[in-house]
Amino acid sequence: HSQRQGEAVQQGASWRLRYSNQLTATGTNFFLTRWQYASQGYNTLSDVLDSYRHDGNRLWSWRDNLQPSSRTTLMLSQSWGRHLGNLSLTGSRTDWRNRPGHDDSYGLSWGTSIGGGSLSLNWNQNRTLWRNGAHRKENITSLWFSMPLSRWTGNNVSASWQMTSPSHGGQTQQVGVNGEAFSQQLDWEVRQSYRADAPPGGGNNSALHLAWNGDYGLLGGDYSYSRAMRQMGANIAGGIVIHHHGVTLGQPLQGSVALVEAPGASGVPVGGWPGVKTDFRGDTTVGNLSVYQENTVSLDPSRLPDDAEVTQTDVRVVPTEGAVVEAKFHTHIGARALMTLKREDGSAIPFGAQVTVNGQDGSAALVDTDSQVYLTGLADKGELTVKWGAQQCRVNYQLPAHKGIAGLYQMSGLCR
Repeated sequence: HSQRQGEAVQQGASWRLRYSNQLTATGTNFFLTRWQYASQGYNTLSDVLDSYRHDGNRLWSWRDNLQPSSRTTLMLSQSWGRHLGNLSLTGSRTDWRNRPGHDDSYGLSWGTSIGGGSLSLNWNQNRTLWRNGAHRKENITSLWFSMPLSRWTGNNVSASWQMTSPSHGGQTQQVGVNGEAFSQQLDWEVRQSYRADAPPGGGNNSALHLAWNGDYGLLGGDYSYSRAMRQMGANIAGGIVIHHHGVTLGQPLQGSVALVEAPGASGVPVGGWPGVKTDFRGDTTVGNLSVYQENTVSLDPSRLPDDAEVTQTDVRVVPTEGAVVEAKFHTHIGARALMTLKREDGSAIPFGAQVTVNGQDGSAALVDTDSQVYLTGLADKGELTVKWGAQQCRVNYQLPAHKGIAGLYQMSGLCR
């Protein structure tokens, strides 16, 4: 359902056909997509929003009433190796339902790597249907170059330069520096652009962009300045998943999503997603998973709280298209201790004896050659069961008043 400005509510449908082929031996990729709009009432979101514009451009306002009947896109790419780069050809055609004629777009691009940097040359031609049935043609040529500066700055910083030259005039050049900080949670960019045909003093534009990848979403800000105007903007975005444990806030949900559950382990980073950490319950979300493929979701074991332990740091999930899947980690919440065990006669506990915490589910810990055992998930006091062969004994323990190095209690226990 959709409603253009000044029109009644419309309803329509569309279908899409995709074909792709990859020739690994030659490095060739081919993609073909066909959209067919099956009924007149179908509108895309951009079609509806464009009908509400008030830009006063009467030459183009008549196009707001055009409705597409079909759209076809084609892309062919060829890789020629590391030094010769990649070449891509693109083309698209849009046919209109209520007017003869069509819009065409063609593109040619080439890119390669040079001395650690990237170079790209692009050409596009757009042929747009005009009111009298003719086409308005525009060619756009652009050149882009980027070079990493990490060898001098010591972190992830790069510089770029871009030149864009439309056939109808208005050549622009832009130079910029961008980078990351705070473990990739902060993205920043500074740009300076110049337009050749602008009025005196009006062709220079400076811009600053900042974006913070936080635990509960993304926060961004932009500032741009020229002699003609100043602009400031801010944005915030996030995602919400409602599930059987409650509500989990996180970064924007895109594609297939994993709901990470590590009960009691709060503030633990999830590997591969900057800024993503578990919340106060130990939950968070990660998106953009590969569908119908195995994805690995990892917790950073070095950032676990002192009172938390996980039995595994990686969980593998295989989501379907648009699904929310669980990535559940088994946690032991409680104190961690290295306990030296002795029997009542002062003898050591045999190597390999199994130690379990009474009243706690989970696998048993094993005694080492020094009669020591590493235990997790301990309460302030409790009881242990030690078994070896046909023998067993029990240990009543109470945690010391102070922790040792890295939050680990050092203690001894008498097995009776």
